[in-house]
Amino acid sequence: MCGGNNAHHAQEEAKRAAARQAAAYEEAMRQQEQRNAATLEAMKPKYTPPPVDTGAQLSDNQGVRRKKTRKSTTIDASRGIASLRIPLNTGNSGSGSGPNMG
Repeated sequence: MCGGNNAHHAQEEAKRAAARQAAAYEEAMRQQEQRNAATLEAMKPKYTPPPVDTGAQLSDNQGVRRKKTRKSTTIDASRGIASLRIPLNTGNSGSGSGPNMG
């Protein structure tokens, strides 16, 4: 009888210890939620400025623009570079001026 009684007491003590641990865990979680709420409140902006009117109208919109293809981008770039080139005068044109190279 005595052996079964000790096992019963140990089982009851284990249940009480588990209940204490569960209560301590719930209390820790409640405190953590309070800290999280306080941190969230501190992170909120104290003042939100009113929206600013830019004066843009829908008629100012140029419409829907399509994304440029790689080929058209390359063509546009080569046109831009070609317009910046200085034509070379090698002196063969007979204009009377010497070459502009060198």
